[in-house]
Amino acid sequence: MRLPITALLLCLAVAPVLGATDPFLQLSAPVLTNGQVQFILTGESGVRYVIESSTNAQSWTPVVTNSDYSITRLITLPSTNGLGFYRAWRYPLPRFSGAITAKQIVSLHGYDVHFDSFDSADPSKSTNGAYDPAKAQANGDIASEPGLSDPGSAAINGKVKIGPSGSYLLGPYGYIGPIGWTGPGIYSPDWVRTDFRFALPPLSPPYSSGFAIPGGSGTNYTILGNANYLVNGNFTPAGSPKTILVVGIATLYVTGDFHLPSSWQIKIEPDARLRIYVGKSNGPASSTELSQVFTWSDSDAATFQYYGLPSNTSVIWNGNNAYTGVVYAPQATMTVGGGGSTVYDFQGAVVANSVVFNGHFNFHFDENLIKKTPQR
Repeated sequence: MRLPITALLLCLAVAPVLGATDPFLQLSAPVLTNGQVQFILTGESGVRYVIESSTNAQSWTPVVTNSDYSITRLITLPSTNGLGFYRAWRYPLPRFSGAITAKQIVSLHGYDVHFDSFDSADPSKSTNGAYDPAKAQANGDIASEPGLSDPGSAAINGKVKIGPSGSYLLGPYGYIGPIGWTGPGIYSPDWVRTDFRFALPPLSPPYSSGFAIPGGSGTNYTILGNANYLVNGNFTPAGSPKTILVVGIATLYVTGDFHLPSSWQIKIEPDARLRIYVGKSNGPASSTELSQVFTWSDSDAATFQYYGLPSNTSVIWNGNNAYTGVVYAPQATMTVGGGGSTVYDFQGAVVANSVVFNGHFNFHFDENLIKKTPQR
């Protein structure tokens, strides 16, 4: 059963189609030349698109499948007698397909920043579902349209993907290549691609009503269970340190700022999950600041999921702790900082407008996120 995500189409007219519309997929006006119809498909590199034709914009027939590694592709088809319509669609794609995906620059200012991957669902690529350095994989990809800035000599066991006009800068000891290779420089040209296009859509509010966050001034715990919680406005708690304890499948939606003091912490119990949404579809900018997020499972990055809506323009994670989770905030600058000489582990994936790393980090992309988290 196919679940098409469509982008439109046209030969002589635009026809409505069923399914979600992909704003990053466009077809140009077709041209009839020497008995052939030609048009330009603009989409994502390496993504498979199915082209369909119709004579009435009602009944559609697949005519070609295109999987080129190119943002723009020339589609050529035999012409037909009479009216002709064309459209393209693709299958769903993962939201998380690499360690970092950004529309703007990725700045790696910290020394000892290392990227690689594992698969928590594959025993050959993990141990008991956890990252194992002996089974590390080289899919810690970093993708950014303008490119990568690395004055701190990052070690990347994965591919770097930049736009056609992008560039990348490696420090004197930095490298990009497979497991076991330590550089410096690039292992081979195919470890850097120049056909990346940021095509990750903004989010909509998850819901419009929900429960208030429980817990008052007389307790050190705020407990979230199997429910949807809503804070209309800012969530900036003060007072004595507290723990937000997640004991079920919980979703917390904060329409304003979400600032968790460094003395506060989020703890997610076994078999529990927490999704946090911050911001609105439009309006004043909102920001987020996180520090201590602890999950029972150090291998399941889907246990903690952070989502930033279009008004969420800043996400700051003050490191100094290991972190397991995902961040999807395509309009935000994400800043990750860790002081001192300790190297901290970041397991999961990040999608943001831009990313800045300050400190010492090992970033392990969990390849299981490709299958386990929502698609687009």
